Amino acid sequence: MRSEDLVTVYTLADSVKAQIIKNAFEAEGIACFLEGANQAGGLSGVNIKIQVAEDDVEHAREILQEHEGARRQPSEPPSTDITDLSRSQRQPPDPSTDITDLGRR
Repeated sequence: MRSEDLVTVYTLADSVKAQIIKNAFEAEGIACFLEGANQAGGLSGVNIKIQVAEDDVEHAREILQEHEGARRQPSEPPSTDITDLSRSQRQPPDPSTDITDLGRR
């Protein structure tokens, strides 16, 4: 890929998330380049541009939208009633495994 053939489809400062997106694109057969990833190196405020070939822009944006949509749409809305314990399948911890017990019985 030549740099003049690349289109930026996403910009972010998190190098780990940028690598995850790159891996997702490559799993879908989209070649991807992370511009600025080497300069970021964990520094905040340094943007990383996720770039793909012009022919892959639409598919890449669809993948991004699916990912962002899945994160924002929980399968079940959170309860606003703090007394509603029916949504939780958790049982109280066994006293012998309760780390806050500190041996007091």
